[in-house]
Amino acid sequence: LLRNGQGWYGDYTNEEAYNLAKPYIDRAMALDPELAYGHSGMGLLATLKLDFEGAITHFDKALILNPSDMNVLNFKRFTLAGMGREKEALAVAEMASRLDPMNIIVNFNYGADLVIGGRFEDARRVFERIKPLSSSWGNWGLVFIEDQMGNPVGVVEYEIAGLRADPEDFNLLPAFAGTLSEFGFTEAALKLDPSNAISHYLDAGKMEVAMALANADLAKTPDEPGAIRTTAFVFFQKQDFENARLLFDRLWEMAGGREGPIIGGPLIALYAQILRMDGQNEKAQQVFEAFKTGVLNARAAGNVSSELFVGLGVIELYEGNNEAAIDAFEEAFEKGNWDFQDYYFFYFDPVREHPRFQALLQKHQAKMDQARVGIRVLICADDFPDIGWKPSAEICGAANE
Repeated sequence: LLRNGQGWYGDYTNEEAYNLAKPYIDRAMALDPELAYGHSGMGLLATLKLDFEGAITHFDKALILNPSDMNVLNFKRFTLAGMGREKEALAVAEMASRLDPMNIIVNFNYGADLVIGGRFEDARRVFERIKPLSSSWGNWGLVFIEDQMGNPVGVVEYEIAGLRADPEDFNLLPAFAGTLSEFGFTEAALKLDPSNAISHYLDAGKMEVAMALANADLAKTPDEPGAIRTTAFVFFQKQDFENARLLFDRLWEMAGGREGPIIGGPLIALYAQILRMDGQNEKAQQVFEAFKTGVLNARAAGNVSSELFVGLGVIELYEGNNEAAIDAFEEAFEKGNWDFQDYYFFYFDPVREHPRFQALLQKHQAKMDQARVGIRVLICADDFPDIGWKPSAEICGAANE
């Protein structure tokens, strides 16, 4: 009964999954309240209701009953990471790795937490260890390292390495398409990964096509947070801030007025600025405080990623500390972030003409141009894997320039 209950998780919306799973998990707990799997299920139910503290309580109870349960350790680690408690997540991931050093998912999670903590070489050793067991997860982890180090050519090298082993790799095929899209190779991205067409058309600046696709998806699943987020972001990119705000209002209400999986990270800051532009200063401040708390908690918990420093810079801009903001952006760039404008571009107005910020944008553009050339040369090599697509003149016509 419990397995049946947990099996719904991930196949439905949060509410559907909760309603389908709860009777089975309640039944299992009634049969044996000291069942470790029962508390694991209760923890998953709590996550579906965004009660993350309650989830941790149940996962801890399950681990008292069965300390070596890999599933529960993974659930706890994932929940802690989602709460921004990176140091605690890393400790749980390290424990799980020691208990099962050849478990692919356990060690991928451990490596990912090491990356977030800035321990790239330690993470590289973990991912290289699991690569013979799973080319997909090993190379996916190495892609994550190169991404965080700001090396897009390295990202593509590991994406291609994984695709050589499995041309339909569920991690690396969409990742490779996303990289191609980000660097302007739209035709190739759409051919490889049509399921993310909205993102590819946004990267290409084809706003009307992206808008039509996003609206169609939202019409099919009007209460699905992912569809609402995507459509809101397309409205934002079109600079239709009123419609973006209306959708963000829905997300904020669904999230209970707090940061979390429904609306979090840079979307929170974006929403705050849209509210401020709309004259809703009090609500804007409330929303921005949620963003600020999330960023500061992540820093306190050991997150040293480039994205963290972009967040710190945005906080300084919001509070009028322009020089401190540029300091943070420079730190983010040095740590590898090569594309920090997507969510924050209208925060930059107070410093847009500042000489230091202009110099940073010039370095950013030079890095993007250099990466585009390197990626083009790399994917036009003779031994490119056969994944149902060959580089076209769009990419390779100028490969030897």
